[in-house]
Amino acid sequence: MSVFDFLREAMTSVIKSPAPKGAPAHIDNEQPYSYLSSFHTHFLTYEIAYQQYQNPIFRPHMEDAVQVIEDFSPQFPLFLAVFDGHGGAFAMEYCVRYLSKELQQALFETGKPEDAFPLAFERVDKGLMQRQANRVGTTATVCLISTQGVVYTANVGDSSAYLISLTESIALTANHRCDDIAERERLLYPSHSASHVQIIKDRVNGRLMLTRALGDHDLKSSGVLCTPFVSSRYFPNTFALVVASDGVWDYVQAQEITVGSNPKETARLMMEQVKAALSRDNISLAVVNWKSPLPTC
Repeated sequence: MSVFDFLREAMTSVIKSPAPKGAPAHIDNEQPYSYLSSFHTHFLTYEIAYQQYQNPIFRPHMEDAVQVIEDFSPQFPLFLAVFDGHGGAFAMEYCVRYLSKELQQALFETGKPEDAFPLAFERVDKGLMQRQANRVGTTATVCLISTQGVVYTANVGDSSAYLISLTESIALTANHRCDDIAERERLLYPSHSASHVQIIKDRVNGRLMLTRALGDHDLKSSGVLCTPFVSSRYFPNTFALVVASDGVWDYVQAQEITVGSNPKETARLMMEQVKAALSRDNISLAVVNWKSPLPTC
C-alpha cells in the first residue's frame, strides 16, 4: 500500500476512530467542538469531556486528535490519548488508528503498563518508519485508568497531562523539547550512537523543537527517540485529569486552570482561557473526573 493509499484510508477511518459513542461524524473546525460522556464501571462513574478547536485564523489544518476508548480492557476501563501532529496529519492519524491496538496487544504480552507502553510506542514508530514518515511526526500522550483508581501515563513530545485540584497540580508527563535541560544534554552529550546533532534556535538540527516523537525518522539518528516517559499515580476523586496539546500549555499554566464542578465546565473554562490568552495553535484538551456511588442504607 502506498503512502497516499494509506492516507486516503486513514482519513476515512480517523473521523470515527478518535470519537467515542455519540460524537458527530463531522466537526466544524470554525467553532470549538465539544464532547461529553459518562459511563459506569466497577462501581465507579467516570465523566469525560473534551474540546477541540482548529484555530483557523492561525492554523489552516487540524493536526491534533483526542481519542477516548471506554471499556478498553477489564483492568483498564478508560483509554485517553492526545496526539499533536507536525509536518502534516499523517503520523497523528496513523497513531489514532494503531496505537490503542498495539497497546492492547502489549498489555496482553507483558501484563504491566510500565512494560506495555514502551513496546507499543516502539511498534507504532516502526510502522511509521516503514511508511517513510520522514519530516512528519506526532506527540503522543496516553492515559490508562485502572479499576483501582490509578492513572498510568506515557508520553513523547510536549502534549502534557496533569492531575489538577482547586489547590494543586501534579505533572504526569515529561516535556520532551530542546529547552528541557535533561533532554538537551542527552542530545548534545549522547551515550548512544547519535550523529550530527546540533541545537539551533532550540530545534534539533534547526528543524524540530521536540526531542521525542513518533515519526520524524530523518532525525532518529540525531537522537529523537520514540521511548516514552512513563508514570503512575493514584487518581483522587478530588482531582481532575487534564490532558492537552501544547496549544494549551504554551499559553496557560496548569496552576492557572480553573477546575469546574464537572468535566464539561472545566473543559469550557479552559477553552475560554486559552483563547483569551491568544493561542495561535490547534487546541485540544480533555478532562476526566470520577466518583463512587452514594452509599445505600
